[in-house]
Amino acid sequence: MKILHLISSGGMYGAEAVITTLCLQLHENGHTSDIACFMNRHRPNTDFYEAARNQGLAVQSLLCRSRIDIDALRVLRRLIVEKDYDVVHSHNYKADVYLRLATFGLPVCVVATCHTWYDNDHAVWLYGVFDRMLLRFFDAVVSVSPGVSLRLKKAGIRSGAVTEITNGIAVEKYSNRFTVLQKELSIPHDRIVVGVVARLSREKGICHFLNAIHLLRDSTESFYFVVVGEGPEGASLRQQTEELGIADKVHFLGRREDMPEVFASIDILVQPSLNEGLPISVLEGMASGCTVIASRVGALPTVIEDGTSGVFVPPGDSQSLSQAILRVGNDPTLQAELGGNAQRRVQSLFSAQEMARKYLSIYEANGTPMSLGRRVPSTL
Repeated sequence: MKILHLISSGGMYGAEAVITTLCLQLHENGHTSDIACFMNRHRPNTDFYEAARNQGLAVQSLLCRSRIDIDALRVLRRLIVEKDYDVVHSHNYKADVYLRLATFGLPVCVVATCHTWYDNDHAVWLYGVFDRMLLRFFDAVVSVSPGVSLRLKKAGIRSGAVTEITNGIAVEKYSNRFTVLQKELSIPHDRIVVGVVARLSREKGICHFLNAIHLLRDSTESFYFVVVGEGPEGASLRQQTEELGIADKVHFLGRREDMPEVFASIDILVQPSLNEGLPISVLEGMASGCTVIASRVGALPTVIEDGTSGVFVPPGDSQSLSQAILRVGNDPTLQAELGGNAQRRVQSLFSAQEMARKYLSIYEANGTPMSLGRRVPSTL
């Protein structure tokens, strides 16, 4: 089977990690799985393009000069026809729109994965509404969490067209215990490393993590706090540490290329999100044996068993988060138990092999799509 994945990427984040992992696993299963990545002229970003190329994947760059670039549509359509793909699989609303328009009248199966929608402003909210309307005309729609599934069904997408597939990771990459941060940052051996690994954006709730650190100010000598990632909130989060008087306690490490070693360096992984699908960083941290403290949002309750393979706190509750960090950090036995259970749970339920198997079943079930010309209304 020949599959093309389509995305407009702003960096190497969760959806991008899912695509590369899925493509690599599909290759191992004997299928062709390529990527087409929009290169937006107004906001160019090559992180994902380069990361996928570095992993040996075939990546096509699609220059996009405007919101709807007719030339980009033609290039995409020609690529699909010339490569004779059986399935084209889009990720995020821009890719959904371009895929639907470019494949009009082509006998190709069209699939979309909805990772989530972050309705941070009115424009993004409108994009999300339009995307969910458009998804009614796809052969199959995949959601990564119960919350996303509910939004799709509320938008009028027939329940039979929506399949829930949880994200998966290459668990073997995260099975080592080779650490890098302790030596690199000269962290004392008795310090507990507490970290956030996320895109630095509003919905990730990192401001509440910083507030929790401030509340722990009388106990911070036991901990070493790190924030790994980049994003639009980076400057304001650094300013917040100054205002809270914790700038010397929090170390912003930016984007890293050695994430298995970074996760191996973290004792307690915090995911303080306000809104989520299924964050890849939590799966990677669990596979590495980290103790996870997370907000009860998105698909996380399907991954973490509270008190068994991690600890939940209410989203946006800095007080509860600080108490959880202190309680877990002061109990090495509890850390080891939670981390071990988390590692075993991810290995058994959230592997790349299981994710690829489920996506293949979607592709095969929709391998003879209806004519798109008959399915798309003339007003679209």
